This record gives sequence, structure tokens and C-alpha cells, in this order.
Amino acid sequence: MKKIVLVITFFMVVISLSACSSEKNKHNETISIVYNGHFNGYQDKASIGKAFDKFFKNPKWKSYGDDRPTIVAFFGILEMNDEKIGVGCEFIINIDNSFELTEVRLGENERVPYDEISDFIKIIYSK
Repeated sequence: MKKIVLVITFFMVVISLSACSSEKNKHNETISIVYNGHFNGYQDKASIGKAFDKFFKNPKWKSYGDDRPTIVAFFGILEMNDEKIGVGCEFIINIDNSFELTEVRLGENERVPYDEISDFIKIIYSK
């Protein structure tokens, strides 16, 4: 009887770990859509991930949501004039795996207006 309980417990742990691993892989695949992608007009430049990782210090990528649309979030530090500013970006991933940068935040409260996001992208690729 103890062996049966042990075997059942073992399989429950394996199934649980497999589900966690599958969820992590799903989020990694979602992040890679943006990380390995390119902005319109920048197809001949570095991928978004490489450009952001080069421009910002301490870059971090996360995804939220299980269905489309899903959000991929980027967090990094911008060092400018001996000042460190936290930067957050949100990308929306659509059902067809296309994506759009929909929000950029500087510090805790300042939001880059939507019509100025293209200028933000130009600055990142100018470095």
C-alpha cells in the first residue's frame, strides 16, 4: 500500500512540475515574439530585444495573460546625466502574433504620449 501511495505521489509531483514548465515555456515563447521581432521601419536593424538590452541597464522581460491578446512587459534602467530612470514598456501580442508597443512609462508617473512612442524608438536605435 505504501508503494502505491508513493507512486501516486511521485506522478502527481511530475505532472505538477510539467504543468509549471509548460506555462513557463508558453510565456518564454510569447516574450520571444517581441524580443526577436522588429518594429516597422527597423527590419534591417537589431531585433527589439537586442536593441533594448543594449540601450537599457538591467533589462527584464515578462509576459502576462494566457490567451491573446497577451501583454509582454519590458523593464530597464535608463542612465542619463548621472541619473537613473526606470523605464517600463508594454507590448500587446495579438491573436496572429503581431504586436504593438502601446505604452512607455518613465519613472513611476510619467507616461510617454502614444503619438511620441515612435520618437522613443528612434532614440533607442540611434545609440
